[in-house]
Amino acid sequence: MAGEESLDKGYFVQPTAFSAEDHMTIVREDIFGPVVACMLYKTIDE
Repeated sequence: MAGEESLDKGYFVQPTAFSAEDHMTIVREDIFGPVVACMLYKTIDE
């Protein structure tokens, strides 16, 4: 990946996807980082 040599110092997190349910903290609270929570649903109203 271009620019990876600049990531050798400091604290970095790879982009992450979580499988989640609506009651989980990761869905209900803001989190800092390149993160997405993915949830399944049965109907468009969900």
